[in-house]
Amino acid sequence: QVSAGMLSYQLFCLSNSVKEWSKHLDGDLVMKLNLLSGYDVFKLRYKGEFSKKIENFLNVNASGLVENMADQLSKMLSKKMDALWRLVHAAEEAAKNHTYNPFLEKSDVTYPNAKEMSEDDLEYNSHFQQKVNFNYSSVHIPVEIYDGEISILNGLNWTADLNEQFKKNYKQDPQMLWQFFGSQTGFMRTYPASRWNKRGSVDLFDVRRQSWYTQGSSSPKDMIILIDKSGSTHGQALQLMKNAVKSILDTLGENDFVNIVSFAQEAEFVSKCFNHTAFVQANYRNKKQLEKDVDELVAGGQAEYKVGLRFAFEKFEEFANSSRNREDNMGANCNKVIILLTDGGTDNAEEVFKEYNWPHKSVRVFTYAIGPTATPVAAIKWMACANRGYFSQIPAMGAIRARVQEYLEVLGRPLALAFIEHTEWTSSHKTPLAPDNSGLGMMTTVTLPVYNRTLESLNQTILGVMGIDVPTSELGRRTPYTKIGPNGYSFAINPNGYAVFHPNLKSTGRYMKDPPNIDLLELELQPDTSQSDAVEAKLTELRNQMIDGNTGRLEIMNTLFLSPDKKYASWSSASYTFTNITNTTFRLGLCVPEFQKQYPLFNATPLPDFRELQTDLKSAFMLAPWDYLGDQHEGLNNSIEALLRIMQSGNVKESDLSEEQIQLLQHLAGDVDVGLHLSNFFEDIRRNHPEITISFLGTNGGLTVVHPASEAEKFADLLDIRNATYYQRAIYAPGYVITPVLDPQNDSVALVMAVRSAAIHGEKYRVADDEDVYCYLVDDGGFLVASNQDEDQVGTFLGELDPQVWNTMQNETATTPVFGRTVQHDFQAICKAKEETTSSGVRSFFVPSVTMLYDALTVNWWTSRVAWAFTSFNVYSWLFGPGGVFGQVLEAVDESYFDDGVSDEEEDCVMAYQQFYFRRDKPSNQTLDIECPATASMLTSCEREVRIVRLPQTNLMFIVAKPKCEECGALDTPVGQEPYRISDEEEKSLICSLSMHPRRRVVSYGCYDKDDNEDDSKCGAQAIAHSKVMAIIASLVTTAVVWLISQHH
Repeated sequence: QVSAGMLSYQLFCLSNSVKEWSKHLDGDLVMKLNLLSGYDVFKLRYKGEFSKKIENFLNVNASGLVENMADQLSKMLSKKMDALWRLVHAAEEAAKNHTYNPFLEKSDVTYPNAKEMSEDDLEYNSHFQQKVNFNYSSVHIPVEIYDGEISILNGLNWTADLNEQFKKNYKQDPQMLWQFFGSQTGFMRTYPASRWNKRGSVDLFDVRRQSWYTQGSSSPKDMIILIDKSGSTHGQALQLMKNAVKSILDTLGENDFVNIVSFAQEAEFVSKCFNHTAFVQANYRNKKQLEKDVDELVAGGQAEYKVGLRFAFEKFEEFANSSRNREDNMGANCNKVIILLTDGGTDNAEEVFKEYNWPHKSVRVFTYAIGPTATPVAAIKWMACANRGYFSQIPAMGAIRARVQEYLEVLGRPLALAFIEHTEWTSSHKTPLAPDNSGLGMMTTVTLPVYNRTLESLNQTILGVMGIDVPTSELGRRTPYTKIGPNGYSFAINPNGYAVFHPNLKSTGRYMKDPPNIDLLELELQPDTSQSDAVEAKLTELRNQMIDGNTGRLEIMNTLFLSPDKKYASWSSASYTFTNITNTTFRLGLCVPEFQKQYPLFNATPLPDFRELQTDLKSAFMLAPWDYLGDQHEGLNNSIEALLRIMQSGNVKESDLSEEQIQLLQHLAGDVDVGLHLSNFFEDIRRNHPEITISFLGTNGGLTVVHPASEAEKFADLLDIRNATYYQRAIYAPGYVITPVLDPQNDSVALVMAVRSAAIHGEKYRVADDEDVYCYLVDDGGFLVASNQDEDQVGTFLGELDPQVWNTMQNETATTPVFGRTVQHDFQAICKAKEETTSSGVRSFFVPSVTMLYDALTVNWWTSRVAWAFTSFNVYSWLFGPGGVFGQVLEAVDESYFDDGVSDEEEDCVMAYQQFYFRRDKPSNQTLDIECPATASMLTSCEREVRIVRLPQTNLMFIVAKPKCEECGALDTPVGQEPYRISDEEEKSLICSLSMHPRRRVVSYGCYDKDDNEDDSKCGAQAIAHSKVMAIIASLVTTAVVWLISQHH
C-alpha cells in the first residue's frame, strides 16, 4: 500500500519541481512494492531450492522447435485425413450397392431428424461441449427442400450405412470431432447425433452453401455477374435480381474472384470501390461491400446484351494480361464464369460470343430469367447452352436459393467426371454444429468429394462432400510453451495469407456463415512511429516467405505485441521461424521473444507427488487448464487437490506422459515449493498491513496462489497465465507494471494491480486532494492509476477524464504525440441497430383485400419478415413441387417462424479496437502549453501548463497540470479507448483501400474446369408455365395463408 501521505507532502508547490518529485515517487514506489509484494523473497526462493530441481539450461532452438511442432501437427492431421478416406470409401461403396427405389415414400424411411431430436436421447459430452448420441448420426434437411423427395429418401437410405464407419473412426481416434456428409441433394448427415442449433426462428442453413462444401465440390472461379438494369426491370424484377446476386455471392469463397457489372445501353461496375480491377477476392468484407453497392442500383434505359457481354469479356482479357496479377496470383485462374440476370429479351448476342469465346468456350455463361414475366427467354437460354452454361428461371423470391445452386452443379462436372481424389483444408471458420457459447472456437475442415462409382453411371455430378472438423485450438495446443515461454506463440496461415490460428484471431462469439478471412498482417501489430515502415516490410516478408512454402527465420525489432484483453500494446523484439505442415496447405510459424534465450530442463525423475500440499493452506492454490496428465487431465478441473489425489494414487507413470507433460509437472512442483513459502509471507504482510487487498503469485508452471483464499474466485479467468494480460505485460516490462483493474464483484470499485516478474499484489493508491493543480498517474495504456481528484476516477481513460490534456499530448504539431496508437478491425461484429424513423401509429385491423393481394404480388411483401417465414417453406415448391407438400408445411407453421432470425435490435457492423502505448521516439519528460481562446461564455482566455514525466522503473507517467479551462473548443472532445463502431463511410474507405493493394497469394489447388466427356447439352431447367390462371391461384393461395396465420396471431 502506498499511503495517502506519500504523495501529499508539498506535491504541488512549483511545476519545476515535478521532475524531482517524479524521481522521488519512482524510487519510493518501487521500494515499497518490493517490500509488500514479496519480490525479494520470491527471487531468493527461485535461486535456492527451485534451482536444484533444474538439470540444465538449454538454448532455445526455434528452428528445431517449429519443425518438431509441424511434424506433430502433420501426424495429427494425417490421422483425420486417413479417417476421411475411410469414410469416402464407405460412402462410395454404400452408394454403389444401393438400388435406387423410385417408389419410396416418407413412411418407408426413418432417420434421426436433428431439428426434432429429444433431449432424452442425448447425453452431455465434454469433448463436444454439448449433448450428443454416439449410437448413430443425425440428419439436417433445409426447410426449402421437401423431405419426401425421392432423391432425398434414397440418399437417406444409403447414407445410413455410414454410421458404422463413423463409430469406427471415433473409436480409433477419440480426439475426433464432427464427421459429416453433405449431399448434393441438400441434406447433411452428422456424427455424433446432436440437436440442431437453431439460430433465429427461420433456419436458412443449406450444407451446399457452406465454404467447405463449395471448396470441395468444384474448382475456384473468376466470375463476372451481369445485371440487366433496364427500365423493364423496375420494381419486382430488379429486387429479385439484387437478392439473387446476394445468394450467388454466398456461394463464393476466398479462392474465388468476383465483380458485378450493371448494364442497359452502357455497362459499368456496380461498385465504385472495385472499379479499378476486373475481379476482387471473394472474401467476407468484399462480398459485404458488393451487397451494399448492389442495393443502390436503380432501373432505367434499354437493355443491350451485347454491351454488357462485351464489357465482361474485355475485363477477362485485361485481367489475364496484367503482369502484376500473374506475379501475385490474383484471380482464381481456373473456371471463368459470366452470370447474366435479366427479365428476358430476344437478342442472343451471338456475334459477341463468336468474337470472344468461340470455339474454345473458355468462359462459361449462365443465364437467369428473373420474375414472372411474359418476356421471351429463348434467346437467353440459347446463350447458356451455346457457352457450356446453364439456364434457370427465378419467378419469385422462394425460388432464388434453389435455382442459384444449379450453376455450381455444372461447374462440378469436370471434377465428377475425372474422379479427382484430393483433400482440401479450409480456412478457419465457426461450425454450425456447436452452440454459439461453445468453447470449441474456430474450426478447420478437411474435405473430399464423394463420387458415384456405379459402372453404368453417366452421372455428371458428385454425390456430395465428406468432411471432418478439427478445432484450431487443437493445433495451437502443440505449441512448445515450456521452451518458448508464455509470451511466445505459434500461428498458422493458408496460401491466401489468412490466419488458421493466431492468439489475436477472435475465436469466440456467434456463428458466422463465412470464414473471417483475416490476414496475418492484420493480426500482427505495427507501431505508428519511425520504425513502422521497417516493421511492416519485415512482416510482409515473413508473410510472403510463408505462403511461398519456404522454411526460415526472421527477426523483427522494436515492434508491438497485443495483450490478451486487447487494451494494451507492449514493446518488444522477436524472432519468427516458419515451415510447412506436411500433407496440408498450412504454413506454421513460431514467434519467440528476444529475451527468451534459454529454458530450464528439469530432472525428469522421480515424478513429484506434491505431498507438501497436505498441510493446512491459508492461500488458494489453483492450476492452469493445461494438459498435465494426458488422458487423466480432465479430472483435474484446475484443482491442486485433484492433482494431489491423482499423483498419490500411483496410477501416473512416466511412460504414460510426454516430455512436455513431465517438464510441466516438475516445473509445477518447484513452483508449489515457492508458493508455500510466499503464502506464509503473504500472511505476515497482511497481518502487519491489513489494508492490503489481495496478494497473489502466477508462475510459468501454471500455478496461481491467491491470498487470502477467499479471494480465489476473482482469479477464475486468470488461471491460464499464457492468456492473462497481467502476466504477459509483466514479462515484457523491465520493471513494475502498475495497472488499474475493476473488482470483478463490484465493477464500480477500482483496484490497482502492481506486477513484477511473477509476484503480484493489489492495493489502492491515493494522492492528496488539491483544487489548484491536477495530478495524474497514468499507465502505459493511458488509464488512470492515481489522482488527487475524485477517487472513483481510477481506471478511467485519460482521454475521457481530461480531454484537454489528452488531446494536447496527442497533438502532432507539438513535440508530441506522447502516446502511439494501433487499431484492429472486426468486420464480423454485431452492433445495436441504428435508429430509423418509423410510424408510431397503431396498426389497423387486418382484413384481406385486393390491396393485400397486390402486396402479395410485389417484392415489398416478399422482402418482409412474413414473406421470409413462408419463403423458408418455399411457396414455390408448394405450387410446382411434389403434391401434398402444401398441407404438410401449412401444419408446421407456428408463431416462431414470424421471426426472421435476426434481432430487430442488432445488425452487422465493423468494430475498431484501439490501444495506446508510450512512444519510444519521444522525450521522457516534456512541458506542454494549452491555450484556450475567450468565448461568449468564457470572457477571458485560459492557459494550462502541463508537465509530463515518465517513471523509469515502472510503466507509469506522472502528469501535473493546472485546473481545466471552462471551454477549449476541439480540445474538449472526449477520446475513449473502448471498442467503437466505425461509420459506414469509414468502413467503405477501409475496404476500398485494402482492395487497391491486394496482398500476394499462392495457388495451392488443382484446376478442373473442363472434361472431354462432359455433356453440356443439359443446359437448362424445365420452363415453368406461368399462365394467368396459375398466377392468380398462386396469389390467392399466398393471400389465404397470410390471412389465416395473421388471424391466428
